[in-house]
Amino acid sequence: MNYREIFRILGNYLLYFALILCIPLGVAIYFQFVLDDVTNPKPDSSLAFIITLFICLLTAFTLRFLGKGSKGVIHKRESIILVVFIWLITSIIGAISFYLTNTLSNPIYAYFETILGFTTTGATLITPKAYDPDTK
Repeated sequence: MNYREIFRILGNYLLYFALILCIPLGVAIYFQFVLDDVTNPKPDSSLAFIITLFICLLTAFTLRFLGKGSKGVIHKRESIILVVFIWLITSIIGAISFYLTNTLSNPIYAYFETILGFTTTGATLITPKAYDPDTK
């Protein structure tokens, strides 16, 4: 099995995934710093997205380093392993922001909610909450 090639492809994938994570980070920064507290009364989440982006980039560069010197040859076995690891790693990294913002306090629920979001099943574990301005 060509582990270096698997590491290199996973590292490249996570670099692209980090670019996609910049979208919710930008939205979180907009809601935290541009809108006032009356328009956006919810707690801020930009720090959680920054931490998630940092973990994603750290993992990507580590995997790219481990995959240095790969020959670019991939077979069926490596392809299947790549698909499994891409689904696992993407869901784990996506669940970090749910957990850090305390949207879902259980990491298993956060992981499951991320899988539901990536597969676009339409199911969710998140229930709508009534907003009370007196509690923060």
